[in-house]
Amino acid sequence: MSDPIIKTVDLCYKYGRFMAVNNLSVEIMGGEVVSLTGANGAGKTTFIKMLSGILTPYSGEMFIGTDKSYMSQSSALLANMTARENYNFYGVINGLSKAEIEEKFALSSDLLGLGQFQNKRVEELTSGWRQLLSFSIAIMRNPGVLLLDEPTAGVDTLTRGKIWGCIRRLSDCGTTVLVTSHYASESAMCHRNINIFRPEQC
Repeated sequence: MSDPIIKTVDLCYKYGRFMAVNNLSVEIMGGEVVSLTGANGAGKTTFIKMLSGILTPYSGEMFIGTDKSYMSQSSALLANMTARENYNFYGVINGLSKAEIEEKFALSSDLLGLGQFQNKRVEELTSGWRQLLSFSIAIMRNPGVLLLDEPTAGVDTLTRGKIWGCIRRLSDCGTTVLVTSHYASESAMCHRNINIFRPEQC
């Protein structure tokens, strides 16, 4: 049996005296698509941020066996730049060559339809288009682990279908995906679900 790509043991995080994540232990295998569910305030975003490296655990152990990419709830897009300029900017930050950026953008245009709004400034984009752009940036390096915090929040059915179609393709190619979602229909599309509870519920 292969070793897990993501493993945490008794992972905890505190905001002041409030224990946001309390002794969370999980194992996720390569190529799995796993949904992370729970009520608001249960610690889903905090857990994802610890895995991404944004937050340092208060205690416990954490292991990720490959490179990772993270898409947050809040947009990191630059509002006064066009969609294409944002894509190019983050491509350079991710260490891609000009040719690689062109190739990745063409692929994202085919899969996600970025071409239709590439010359619009981010501040002019719909919430669905912003999510598509943010998602395409998160996957541009072909990460081994993809951490998605509510990637389809506020999007229409068509956009949700595009994102989940791409998630399935990535999984088929071996990418491990951990995604938070409030939609039961999305959790049903995953290999399995991890449900976490607020500390007072434990």
